[in-house]
Amino acid sequence: MTVSKIFLSEFYVYQYSTSIMASIVLAEKVMSGDKETLNRYLTFLPSGGSDFPVELLKKAGADLTTIDPFDKPIAFSACIYYLTSTNAAHI
Repeated sequence: MTVSKIFLSEFYVYQYSTSIMASIVLAEKVMSGDKETLNRYLTFLPSGGSDFPVELLKKAGADLTTIDPFDKPIAFSACIYYLTSTNAAHI
């Protein structure tokens, strides 16, 4: 990846953050044993550009049009920030 790629694409950084949030939501559901989400995820993988990304993710089980998928990644990020900031003094 080059630095110019970051600056030439208006939404490049947002693509990473939204994909991480969707990945956390789907992984959590699949890892918990939710067979329906697993089947929807496996259908999602080859779907490519057959629909808008937000619609494909919604069909897979990660509805990014609601606040729910954002809660856990934000809490996780806050936890990482807290752990790194409190332990930074010990390094």
